[in-house]
Amino acid sequence: MLNALVCIDISSKIGTGHFRRMRHLSKAMKKKSVLFTYLIFGIDNQNNNIFNEVNTIFIANGQKFFEYIERNLRNFDLLIFDFLKYPDLYFNNMKKQINIDKPIIAFYEYENFDYSADLVINYNLFNGWRDYDEKKVLAGPKYTIFNENIIDYKQNYNYYYNYNYNNNNNNNVFVSFGGSDPSNFTHQFLELIATKNLKFNYNILIGAMHYGDLLNYEKYNNIKIYKGDVNIFSLMTQCSLCITAGGNTMYEATYLGLPTCVLAHNEHQHTFAKNLQKDFLQTYVGMGSDVNWSKVMNFISTEHKTYKNDIIDNLGVTRITQRILEVLS
Repeated sequence: MLNALVCIDISSKIGTGHFRRMRHLSKAMKKKSVLFTYLIFGIDNQNNNIFNEVNTIFIANGQKFFEYIERNLRNFDLLIFDFLKYPDLYFNNMKKQINIDKPIIAFYEYENFDYSADLVINYNLFNGWRDYDEKKVLAGPKYTIFNENIIDYKQNYNYYYNYNYNNNNNNNVFVSFGGSDPSNFTHQFLELIATKNLKFNYNILIGAMHYGDLLNYEKYNNIKIYKGDVNIFSLMTQCSLCITAGGNTMYEATYLGLPTCVLAHNEHQHTFAKNLQKDFLQTYVGMGSDVNWSKVMNFISTEHKTYKNDIIDNLGVTRITQRILEVLS
């Protein structure tokens, strides 16, 4: 059995998507005899139940983060990093401070890649993702990491959607803006859309680090608010439309074939959503305070049909696992 130290930054501003995708990857790696230990940096709520049933260490600041790695490096066979954004030459500089003799796998959201890592991965729709040599960078949505159970819902979704579409019963909308919703899209959506357009039913999924008080909206018969241990795919595939941020759920909805409207929390989600609109014909309505809520309302009121894509194929975990095993060998 091999051991991997998985280093992640999480906060109410960053959200939980990085942790979520590492948990999905861990299940595939465990089948290959690689166990994950999580080193969480920057967390502002260690008591969150998303960390149940995993081996987790919390580190308060960058210096202690490096100290932990140096002190415990001998206990691990592999280092995996999944940060929102790295300083330039992060791994090159780390290796100057710490004598690292273990392979490094680096997951990126931006394109300031440091090839001092043994394998670089960015599965997002960043500009120019098709141009990278796969020997150096695993780039683009064919490497998207999904929960292994999503395939079961993919197979059932087209029947559900087409049945409800043909019977004029496609009035359920799935809404989720990530683990923390730093732009407060959920509250704005409820105020500007859900409480105004009463013809549709809204299933609102609140992330683990969303702390706003939304109880006042549960008095509306067309609004259901979910938080906690919820089967997201079951909830999504009971709906005919999806409204979400530019993170993991955007890719999950696209894979399922769910017509999707995307709002971006930040610049990199803005880029991903624009490219999603270009390549997958989904709808993008803006970033942060510049979101066009009239377009969101129009999206909901417009008829859509499910579609197929030939890029996001749910083999991302398999491809990444194989490459990590090659690095380890």
